[in-house]
Amino acid sequence: AMSALTHAGFLAASVLVSDSSEVSQLEYRGQLIRSDRNGNRVPVKEFEVRCLVTNESGGPSTAFFQVEERRGAAIPWPERFGQRMVSVEQADITGPEVRVLYIHEDRPAFLSVPVPLFPQPSKLDDEAEWTQGEARFTVIRSREINGRAAWQVNVSPSGRSRSYTVDVDESTGVILSGFQRLTLGQGDLFELTWELQSEESLEAEAATRATRAAEEFLALQASLMRDVDDRSGMLSPEQLDLAEAALDDLQALAGGTPLERLATVIARDVLAQRQRAASVADLAEQMVGNAAPDFTLTGLDGKPVDADLYDGKTLVLHFWDYRNAGLETPYGQVGYLDFLWSRHDDADVLVYGVSTDRRLRSKESAGAARRSIRKLRNFMNLSYEIAGDVDGSVLKAFGDPTRFDAELPLWVVIGPDGDVLHYKTGFYEIDRDRGLLELDEVVTEAAR
Repeated sequence: AMSALTHAGFLAASVLVSDSSEVSQLEYRGQLIRSDRNGNRVPVKEFEVRCLVTNESGGPSTAFFQVEERRGAAIPWPERFGQRMVSVEQADITGPEVRVLYIHEDRPAFLSVPVPLFPQPSKLDDEAEWTQGEARFTVIRSREINGRAAWQVNVSPSGRSRSYTVDVDESTGVILSGFQRLTLGQGDLFELTWELQSEESLEAEAATRATRAAEEFLALQASLMRDVDDRSGMLSPEQLDLAEAALDDLQALAGGTPLERLATVIARDVLAQRQRAASVADLAEQMVGNAAPDFTLTGLDGKPVDADLYDGKTLVLHFWDYRNAGLETPYGQVGYLDFLWSRHDDADVLVYGVSTDRRLRSKESAGAARRSIRKLRNFMNLSYEIAGDVDGSVLKAFGDPTRFDAELPLWVVIGPDGDVLHYKTGFYEIDRDRGLLELDEVVTEAAR
C-alpha cells in the first residue's frame, strides 16, 4: 500500500505537455563489473535506462524512466519504470530511484543508478562543497565529456549507501556519466558505471503522445499496489485483470513512442501469466478432492520421516527452498505460517516446511543446505518442522507447478482421510488478525 500511495503522489503532478514545456528523450547504458583478486574485470550485468524529461518553464522537471536489464535476474516490469520530479529551487528529487537488480551468492542487491538530472546544478563551481540533508556533495573538477563541458561531482549519500561520482552537464544539469565502487557478499568488489548514449528533443506531437502514454503506465502501476522491493514477477488474479484491462489503451498510446517496447513486454507477460495460471489451475483441479500421492519426507538429520506421524491428521505442506537469504516478502508468509501452526498446535494438525533446495540432492552440498535451513529456522524462531525433498520426488508427486514456470511456494493441505483439500502456488493475502486467512479457514474446517 505504501508504494501505491507513493506512485499516486506522482500522478498528481501531470506529465502532460503544456505550451511552455519541452520534452527530451535520453538513453543511458551501463554495466556492473566484478573485479577479482588477480585484477581481472568481468562484466556481470548490463542495462539500459530510457528517460522522458519534461522541463516546465519556471517549474520542476519531470523524468519518466524505464529500465531494461540483461544478464541474470531483472526487476519485474511493474517496478521497472517510474517517475521522478526534480525541483532545482528546492534542490530536491522525489520519486522512486532508478534501480537494477543483481543476485550475488543468492542474495538480491538493488543497485541505484542516479539519472537523469542533478538536483543542484546552480551550486556547481570550482572546489564547491555543500550538504543537503545528510548527503554531502563535493565538486572534484571540470572536464569535457563527449564534447560537453561538465562538472565531476562526488556524492556521499546519507545512511549506509556508498558514495558515487557523476559528471554533470554545466548548462543543463543532465547527468552524462557515473561511477560507483561496491562491495557485495563477503567483500567481493564491483564497479557500477553508466553513460549517456543519446539525447534528443521530441516534436510537440510525439512528446504529447509519449507523455500521455507515461501517464497510463503510472496509473496502472499505482493500481497494482505492489511493494517496490518485490522481486516476484507473479501477479495476483486481480492484478492480472487490471493489467489486461489497461493493455488496449497502453498499446494504442505507446505505439510509435519510446514506450512501445514496455507495452509489448507487459502484453507478453500478461498472456504468459494467464496461460501459466490456467495450467496451475488444471493441476490444482486434478489434485483437490483426490487421494494424496505417496511421498517420503527426509528430516534434517538425513533420516526418512515416519509417515505414521501424520496418518489421520490434517497435514499442511509448504514447499519452498528455505534458504537463509535476505528477509523479503516470502519470509513474512513463513512467519504467518508459524502463527497458523501455533493456533492449531494440537494432535490433529501438523505443519511441515518442505525444502526444495537443490543442494540437498548432492552429498557434497547437502550439509551446507541443512545448515542454511537451521539458520533460517533459528533466526525466525520457527516452531513447525522442516524437512527436505532430497531428490525432487515429493514436489514431482504433487505435480511440480514450477514446470509451468510458476513460482514457489506451493501450499498443500491433506485431510485426515488422506485426500488433498487445498492446493495453491504463490502468496496469500494477509489478514491482520489471522494472517494467512484462506489457509487458516481450510485448516480450521478440516480439523473439526
